[in-house]
Amino acid sequence: MSILEGQTLKSGWDDKWLWRDPQKCKYFFKFAYEILSSSNTYAFNDMFRVMWSLLIPPSTQCFAWRALQDKIDTKQNLLRRSVHIVDSLCVLCGSEEETTSYLLIYCPIANAIWNLCHNWIGVNFVNHFAMKEHFE
Repeated sequence: MSILEGQTLKSGWDDKWLWRDPQKCKYFFKFAYEILSSSNTYAFNDMFRVMWSLLIPPSTQCFAWRALQDKIDTKQNLLRRSVHIVDSLCVLCGSEEETTSYLLIYCPIANAIWNLCHNWIGVNFVNHFAMKEHFE
């Protein structure tokens, strides 16, 4: 939060999202990560450090990071933000409430897809009870 120190709010101005990269006028996950990880008030634990160091596309790292924090747009999270949706059931199977863990791990269809992937690459897999256990 030290980034926000010394900033003043102006009344009568609308809020807007703004990204200022001093080197380029584009948003890069790596640049945002460097800002967040260099902040003394933002503590990354070992799990996040390992995840961000993996040789995978930045968009995949960002999705995993958001999923571990339960910040992806599941129906449960949309309802929590007062977004009107028809129902809260899983979009894949329609039998349980769509939470991050259910959508990515416990849904029978998602689980079948993961099993196919694991069999395809020849990896044994143990399903954990929580998202974070997959990365520990």
